[in-house]
Amino acid sequence: MNYENMSDHELLKQAGELGINDKHLNIEWRKRHSMNYPYRLNEYGIIVNMLLNAYVADRECDRLVLEQANKLRSESK
Repeated sequence: MNYENMSDHELLKQAGELGINDKHLNIEWRKRHSMNYPYRLNEYGIIVNMLLNAYVADRECDRLVLEQANKLRSESK
């Protein structure tokens, strides 16, 4: 499956069908958003779980996702 040609929406849908542990899906998501699937930062630097379409407070994230978010935040300054 060629994930590079899929939109984020298509990746999210694909994960629902295949499961979120698909290695190549995770690699593609990380390449696009620099965070583990299904997380990304919005334009305000807030972590969003894209599968749930919900904001995630820093204190609710695991350590790795929080480290990724903080790195992206510092790069955007």
